[in-house]
Amino acid sequence: MRDLYAHLTDEELAEAEKNFKRYWEIVIRIYERSIGRPVLTGLLLNPSIVPDPPDPRRQRIEQHKEILAMRRKKFDSRAGSTHKKGRFAS
Repeated sequence: MRDLYAHLTDEELAEAEKNFKRYWEIVIRIYERSIGRPVLTGLLLNPSIVPDPPDPRRQRIEQHKEILAMRRKKFDSRAGSTHKKGRFAS
């Protein structure tokens, strides 16, 4: 949570984590009631099995890499078609 909310104080972060856990407990309880059986009780007993949320910074980096790759490919295709027409063509 610290990565997402770096501006929070330790007290605010502790409260946010508590609220987040309470929210998921309610969501799980609603889901279990809707299907009529317990499903994720181990999740409540062992919160370490909760997957980490995706890192938005890493997602942005991957998006930029994809954009650069597309631009590089576009540039290479243009440069390849006009490269020998330049001043130093043999």
